[in-house]
Amino acid sequence: METSGYRLTAARNFLATAPDSDFAKLLADVVAVADDFLATDLDESTSKITVEGGVYLAPADIHRLCPACLSRAIENPTI
Repeated sequence: METSGYRLTAARNFLATAPDSDFAKLLADVVAVADDFLATDLDESTSKITVEGGVYLAPADIHRLCPACLSRAIENPTI
């Protein structure tokens, strides 16, 4: 989250001084979408792909993993 917050701040600083252009308008839209994602709380009851590109497995879904996938998830919890 901190990296995303830093990047959003850098994008906002750029937009504050950038001349009007299609790129600046597009970047403003992207920043607005990213802000929406950062403001959204993680629903821990639902498995999903996170904004950062990771995978969040809800505790209720972990028991549904096959034995090989479960051991992979335990060995490398950042997958």
